[in-house]
Amino acid sequence: MYLTKWEEKALNGEFGEALAKAMKIIVSVGEALDAERLVEISHAHVSGISIDNIGLHGVEVLENFAKMGAHVRVYTTANPCSAALYMDNDVGMAQRRIVEALRSMGIDVENSLTCAPYLVRKPSYGEHLAWAESSAVIIANSLYGAKTNREGGIVALAAAIAGRTYEAGLHLDEERRPHELVRVKQEIKSVFEASILGLAIGAKGVTLPLIDANVVCRLRITAIKNMLASIASTSSCGMAIIKGFSPYKIDETSIHELERIDVDSYELRMVCEDVCNTILVGCPHLPEDEVAELLLEIVASPIAKHVDKVVVTCGNRFRVSQNLQHAIDKLRRLGIEVDIIRGVCLVVSKSSGIRCVSTPHGKALYYIPKLLRACVYPVNI
Repeated sequence: MYLTKWEEKALNGEFGEALAKAMKIIVSVGEALDAERLVEISHAHVSGISIDNIGLHGVEVLENFAKMGAHVRVYTTANPCSAALYMDNDVGMAQRRIVEALRSMGIDVENSLTCAPYLVRKPSYGEHLAWAESSAVIIANSLYGAKTNREGGIVALAAAIAGRTYEAGLHLDEERRPHELVRVKQEIKSVFEASILGLAIGAKGVTLPLIDANVVCRLRITAIKNMLASIASTSSCGMAIIKGFSPYKIDETSIHELERIDVDSYELRMVCEDVCNTILVGCPHLPEDEVAELLLEIVASPIAKHVDKVVVTCGNRFRVSQNLQHAIDKLRRLGIEVDIIRGVCLVVSKSSGIRCVSTPHGKALYYIPKLLRACVYPVNI
């Protein structure tokens, strides 16, 4: 791999142990992927910060980086924590140690702790990122035209400290062309249906799909983001192209060369007969007005009579807008409690004791049974 003089010095430890360690991680991954050089990034996003996921050994890894004097060279955000963040016990204390280690390295935890870093800082077309959150990666590549691979949490942290990542995978234009044409044989009308579509597309083993615009072009952006997050949940896919939403020109003459993948109505069936009395909204995290839309749909839905509580998970930057307060007031008049939990993801919150939840989000439907061993019911809103 070609390295600049500065990169060679950094790798050899001339600028400190922490930067040398970060460079070694980035260079090693890049060499394994046949990258020819490194590329400067403008935004890193670190995942793997839930105490329920990384345990005390993970806490020590992050604290050791901080003790070595590690400090990020580019703007850096972080994923949500476990709900243990708000618990007054040993697990909660360990979760707060993670946040303090990140803060000491210069990571903007005050404005992030979200799986939607594009809400904190909007990516630019063509800019290189190093993001470690599957739903954020596919949205950055697909909707903003930014360039990032699906990184592991430590690789993203190393990239943040080095200010660089390896130039391979989705950082290369030739790797950002569609491989499959996905045709959907059912109209998609809701966030829930878009989520189930995404789970089905991902389960097909897609690598970089071009999705039939006739099906999704009438959907609002909330549904598109949920579809993309669901694709990333059931596959390793880091990018999709959607006409009308993705900022790319499509070579129409080459579409006939793509592998055809059909998704029929049978594959999109998920019966919503049962509902838990708690509904989760915000997986991935959504901006205030998109949350308000979903809450108003709960108000207008027959399921409202079965619901006691709505839990909204969001990033630290989330504020209650006028529209959102209006929706919350309507739910409360129906006797439904609304909890807004900032900086947290229920999917990575084993210590929360969650046993049952309903949700329209495909990402949560996929991960909650696997990671929390909890019951989760689909709700069509």
